[in-house]
Amino acid sequence: MGIRSATAEPRFLDFYTRHGLEHALTAYGYLPLLRRLGFQGLQIQLEPGGPPDRMQITAQLQGKRAILVDLSVSIRTLDPWKTLYVEWLELQDPRLSFTASRPRLPGQQRPGLGLAEETMTLLLRASERLELDGVSFVPAHYHVAWMSRGRFVVLDPRARGRLAALVDLLEGVPLIRASQLLDDPGLTCLDGTILRWDPPEMVAPGTEALADWLHETKAEAEAARAELAALLPPRDTLWS
Repeated sequence: MGIRSATAEPRFLDFYTRHGLEHALTAYGYLPLLRRLGFQGLQIQLEPGGPPDRMQITAQLQGKRAILVDLSVSIRTLDPWKTLYVEWLELQDPRLSFTASRPRLPGQQRPGLGLAEETMTLLLRASERLELDGVSFVPAHYHVAWMSRGRFVVLDPRARGRLAALVDLLEGVPLIRASQLLDDPGLTCLDGTILRWDPPEMVAPGTEALADWLHETKAEAEAARAELAALLPPRDTLWS
């Protein structure tokens, strides 16, 4: 028992078969939700054997296969924690186009599906099944980190504090503008340095041990928050 033959089906993350993954996505309501959104002919395509391992969910749309979900993940060690690391995640609705009321965010190829929360819930469940400490990723842009704050926390305490200082400063600034500003040209701090977006590692804790450690490092994060806040320019100078 437990010994796989040489012809055994490759497994996603060395755990899920395609059938098992389809069953899990159905049981947790993810595939039914996509169908309720109007997508038909759903298929799951796997590229295991990484890292990273890749999964795509496609739908039949106007006679062609259209990608709805494109996910690449691996197991990452953040000593002493082990997480399900999201290398790449794209959720897109190929039926939609960008408009003035639905502008393109930095790094975005198509409008989203609106299923970020449901997708993160599935990833956390997968991390629990794999007996990991949680889910982690590195946000390429400020707006991704901002939108993830409800579930994810910056792992490094000082980087966590710096993000909090930026959120304080940019409160009320349109998110797309704030993200573009940090990408280029950056913020000119009071000491003359240019501050640009420096992507931090973010984690959604799945174990009490990791959650407790994040809580225990709050004082260090608050110190870094105050340190950067003292150097940031006044909000009313951001547009000058």
